[in-house]
Amino acid sequence: MSKCKLYLFGIFLLTLAIPAQSETNPIKHKAVVTVKERLVLMPLRVPEENKNLAGTMETALVEGLQQKYEVFSGEKVSQKAHRIFLDESRNTSHTECDETRCMQKIAEAFQSELIATAAVTKQEDGYFIALSIQNIFDNKVVYSKSVPCQNCNAYQLVEKLKELVSKSPTNEKDNISESDLWAQVEKVDRIEEYETYLSKYPRGKNVLVANARIKKLKSIASKELSAWKHAQQLNTIKSYQTYIQEFPNGLHADFAQAAIYNLAPSQENDSVSAKVQIDLAQAYLYGNGVPQNSAKAFALTRQLAIQGYADAQYSLGLMYFSGQGIAKDESKAFEWFQKSAMQGNADAQVILAAMYEEGQVITKDESKAFAWYQKSAMQGNADAQFALGVRHFNGQGVAKDESKAFEWVQKSAIQGKANAQGALGSMYLNGQGVARDETKAFEWFQKSAIQGNATGQYYLGEMYSKGQGVAKDDSKAFDWFEKSATQNYAQSYNAFGYRLLERHERIPEAVAMLEKAIKLAPDNYDIMDSLGWGYYLSGKKEEALNLLKRAFNGNPRPEMAAHLGEVLWIMGNKTEGEKVWRDALNKNPENESLKEVIKRFIL
Repeated sequence: MSKCKLYLFGIFLLTLAIPAQSETNPIKHKAVVTVKERLVLMPLRVPEENKNLAGTMETALVEGLQQKYEVFSGEKVSQKAHRIFLDESRNTSHTECDETRCMQKIAEAFQSELIATAAVTKQEDGYFIALSIQNIFDNKVVYSKSVPCQNCNAYQLVEKLKELVSKSPTNEKDNISESDLWAQVEKVDRIEEYETYLSKYPRGKNVLVANARIKKLKSIASKELSAWKHAQQLNTIKSYQTYIQEFPNGLHADFAQAAIYNLAPSQENDSVSAKVQIDLAQAYLYGNGVPQNSAKAFALTRQLAIQGYADAQYSLGLMYFSGQGIAKDESKAFEWFQKSAMQGNADAQVILAAMYEEGQVITKDESKAFAWYQKSAMQGNADAQFALGVRHFNGQGVAKDESKAFEWVQKSAIQGKANAQGALGSMYLNGQGVARDETKAFEWFQKSAIQGNATGQYYLGEMYSKGQGVAKDDSKAFDWFEKSATQNYAQSYNAFGYRLLERHERIPEAVAMLEKAIKLAPDNYDIMDSLGWGYYLSGKKEEALNLLKRAFNGNPRPEMAAHLGEVLWIMGNKTEGEKVWRDALNKNPENESLKEVIKRFIL
């Protein structure tokens, strides 16, 4: 199966974005050059159930570490490390690349001496997080910290990671009691943690236990090293696969996988499974562990697809659809997706459904789209489950049924799909297909938001702003609106920009945001009203009046009446302005915005 999932349409997009930094202080200062030490952050290790949050969690660490270090992280580190693993394992005459040697090579690649490793482990009562920064050349631990996160949800887990590096890294274990340090060390259960304990408390209560654990862990490491040497001596795909089966999270697992990729072309026989060859084709396509060669990737994938392997047929469909390794041909892409889907490939089924839904290449057919979404969803495909929920909700290809929509959206949300989580929050908030529950709505918006989903972030801001499902908190609302706005989400531009106007802060910036919002949603009356009010506060009264009239005529809400009436009054049309206020107040006698503006100008 392709490692790079293709999402054809917007309902399948999961956005994990790092908000761009904006300059909030325009005052220029005398430049002070501070040279930061370079640090390489190795890929964060997380439990399988939290893989979809790995990017968000790693970002939290990077933001904290950047306060003191020049940080290298993410894909560029992963790719460089993978190539080093491959280079070291390609020739059996090389000495095995042990942890220290490999880390040194990775550090050298980024002209750094410091390597940071972090891990999130699942515990019975939540999670445990550990971070270690080491000078890889003199083996000195620069920083080591581990913290529990008891009964944490995903949002709290991310916040805990931020807390882990919230201060400039210093060895905080210098000030920790022996009992507290030992509790942390036992949970992490790593050699370096036990050695930290022994260096801090050489005559401590748990010295014997620490030494025993170190001995046992070294024994396990020794067995793994022996298994790795044996795999290298045989130097066959089967030997490396055996090592991976025995030590799936072993130190040399990446080496073994790279060796399999490297050996597969010369050992293509019955011992090489179709899965290995499909993975090899993907490696060639994206240059993962082998030199990139899209033509070779296409040839190998096509050969397997013709032989009838569903995963290869799906991958070949992706290649034709995107023009990778072969000229783009959506008709052939459809054919191969169809072959794969008919064999039961859930990923192919969901893409085939989307093509029927959009009328792409094939005649648009809502019923067939629904049928393929259903086949994929019943196999557990989270994208298809969400799409099926949307179709039940809208009555597309099936009778409208909000209860069934809720069931399918919930299945997708539980699997971690951010857009489904946001939709589920909306259904709880509005009582659609389920009893209205603001607390659960908040929880699902929160899950979506911490994955970087712009819509989830916007609605989470709304919940904080209105005090729905959570205590009212304007500061947190403002923060979430800002996060969402950085992703070009029109409603969040509006919410964030308008709140700046309410505070009379950064008005030019607020107007610029609202102008971006109106470009994204030119017929949205709420945005028209906000921008009109922004123009008014900026002194552009004519532009303000035109927009406020359009907004009020389209959606005569009390707040819009308050804005329009004020601008009319200030521009000399007092009679017309008062009439707008009075008419609106008659319809909304309890509205505070109208009462306040009338009191300010008339009473």
